[in-house]
Amino acid sequence: MRLGVNQKYADAIYEGAERSGLSPTVVAAIIHAEAGKIHHGEWNPASYNKTGALGLGQMRPSAWIEVSEKHGTLLNELARQQQWLTEFGKLKPENQSALLALRLDPRHSIVAAAEYDAMTLKQLLADRPSIHVTRPADQAKLIYLLHHEGLTGAKQFLDGAIPERNAETRLKANVKGRFDLLVEQYGTAAAAYSAWLESRLEKINPSRFEANSKADAAVAPAATPAAHR
Repeated sequence: MRLGVNQKYADAIYEGAERSGLSPTVVAAIIHAEAGKIHHGEWNPASYNKTGALGLGQMRPSAWIEVSEKHGTLLNELARQQQWLTEFGKLKPENQSALLALRLDPRHSIVAAAEYDAMTLKQLLADRPSIHVTRPADQAKLIYLLHHEGLTGAKQFLDGAIPERNAETRLKANVKGRFDLLVEQYGTAAAAYSAWLESRLEKINPSRFEANSKADAAVAPAATPAAHR
């Protein structure tokens, strides 16, 4: 696997892939899409989004806690060792800050993101058996959709049924000053946000991290999971 300036994260990528069952290049593609960059494409472990997402995996508090309470995850193993969970496996309120702070740890951020992505992908495919993904590129796009939107939001996008109010909030959070321009161009916030999200999905490219690929090779994007309108 070729990570360039992010080679120092290779061990965490491989660990996340092994624990989640995802391809290492898929894990790398998701982290590359989510993490902020410091310089020359180097991932920023302190990446932050005003929605509350933090770390290389850009995990929101609710998703991070969900992973910590999922038996068998790396985060769950640590939480149990630290006695941060109740006897019923739920996070103790007094330990929430310490747990959420681990999002800044590169290893935990990458591995937890991979395990969370595998969990949500399994849920989506169980609910939508008509969806078939065989190529890593297609799987990576679907996983990014889930990672960015959550399970409910991903379903809304795939169904072409994003509520207008939700779309307004998501679009404003992601395009900054271009909100009015995009809504005017596409007619509604829902249509504008769907178009913006499709453009993001087209950029998810796990093959760029393959060991035999050129770092900046142009690879034709795989089919985007299109919304059914």
